[in-house]
Amino acid sequence: MDSVKFQAASIVLAVAVTMPSVATQQESSPQSGSSPSRYELGRRTRAMERAWLGCGDKERRKAAVPTVQRAVNGYFAGDSRQVARSLDEAAAQLRGEMRSAEQVWADAVQVSIAPRLFHCDAGSAPPRESGGRNTLQLKPAAFVPRELRLTAGWAYEPAGVRPQLRLRLVTQMGTKPILDQPLEDKLDVAIPPPANSERDTSWTVAICDERGATVRSWKLGISCVGDLPARLAKLRDACASLPDGAPAIEVVSARRILDLLTRLAEGETPETDLSAARLLRDAEQFARAASKRESALAGSSGEYLLNVPRGKSGVPVRVLVPKAAPTVAVFALHGAGGSENMFFDAYGDGMIVRLCRERGWMLVAPKVATPLDDLWTVVESIESAFNVKIQRRLIVGHSLGAVTALAMGQKQPDRVAAIAAISGGSFGDLQPLRSTPVLVAAGTQDFGKPGSASVAKRLEELGATVQFRLYECEHLLVVADSLPDIFQWFDGIAIREAERGDK
Repeated sequence: MDSVKFQAASIVLAVAVTMPSVATQQESSPQSGSSPSRYELGRRTRAMERAWLGCGDKERRKAAVPTVQRAVNGYFAGDSRQVARSLDEAAAQLRGEMRSAEQVWADAVQVSIAPRLFHCDAGSAPPRESGGRNTLQLKPAAFVPRELRLTAGWAYEPAGVRPQLRLRLVTQMGTKPILDQPLEDKLDVAIPPPANSERDTSWTVAICDERGATVRSWKLGISCVGDLPARLAKLRDACASLPDGAPAIEVVSARRILDLLTRLAEGETPETDLSAARLLRDAEQFARAASKRESALAGSSGEYLLNVPRGKSGVPVRVLVPKAAPTVAVFALHGAGGSENMFFDAYGDGMIVRLCRERGWMLVAPKVATPLDDLWTVVESIESAFNVKIQRRLIVGHSLGAVTALAMGQKQPDRVAAIAAISGGSFGDLQPLRSTPVLVAAGTQDFGKPGSASVAKRLEELGATVQFRLYECEHLLVVADSLPDIFQWFDGIAIREAERGDK
């Protein structure tokens, strides 16, 4: 595929397969025959990637690649059942399992708990009936259930007779299950919210055989907040009355978090586990600072979920800022259908976060729509908001993100120290990148390999500093396999740039 066709295909895929964002998705009830949610696909993807990273057997890896390819193909075709089944099968192949019937059916289970953000002391206020649900009404139209609902069923239907299985649910601090029931066609039960203090925590879902032995288990992120209805109402009032001249990024980020938390409290399922209690504290801090026309982000450190002002909805961004003032920033651009959460939570189970933490580098992951977006405005807004003096900007992108990374370099090459383009092509004239080091990576069984090879060849013909590396994998897993090498390469770029600056 030539670069122009690859670019067109990337934009079409971005529009066609992008699933609803974390703030808008409502998960259907897990039951026999229902499609798995975006959260469930993400959970399975991370489990498969952990199995890939933990597998040292080249033959098992090789055998699993076609199965992972089926998952990727299913994703682009919108067949979420195929994606879920293929991811589970690939993970088992990588672990070297000859799965029993119990393991096959346990892998197919999907579980939802709603809401994932709840009021710590739900018994302290009188119930209010609304639409048949026992709820507490917020101001003006958000609801906090007085009980949690756990629903469970099957993401897809495995072959063969279903064995007897049980579902157990254990809180992080508990030893005795708060739920232990047979898993039939569909499980839909109420769980009283525990009277915990404000915290972000996780509960363990265990699928057990008829003898009570755990067959599969995983964790679900849960958040509880004291005085949740009152705090959300107060935050809503604060966001509605912020003064003109308040820092724009704090204003739109507080409003975005308010919308997200309201939806979580109403029972919507996020695409990934979120620290909702921390996010509420962040939004409250943003609103307090903005009310005084002050910045809450300048000079701060930690992990943030932000919204950079642009157009009507802004650009969602996840940011990691080290404690020591960073001079190097990595801008991570996801592939089609992904989000700002991809590099933080997926792509090698969030490997890039560890790599940046180890180096004391800033990490910025915006949501990417098309390579035509001007993400330099996002870069400028984030660096200004945190008041950091970034000396070296490194960009890494996957698939559509690789096209976008190269486009950013083409627009402003003097602002980029290096680009790592994984499994993506390019469009337009690459001449502006003649003086920018570029590492191009792809998988040996990667549909993006021709586009990557074309980029590397064109840059080489221009006399640019370019490396082309292939990995024994496909389109998705090439990110996890290439990131360690990319960061070693980034290390050398950063050192050379620093030495050059000292002179």
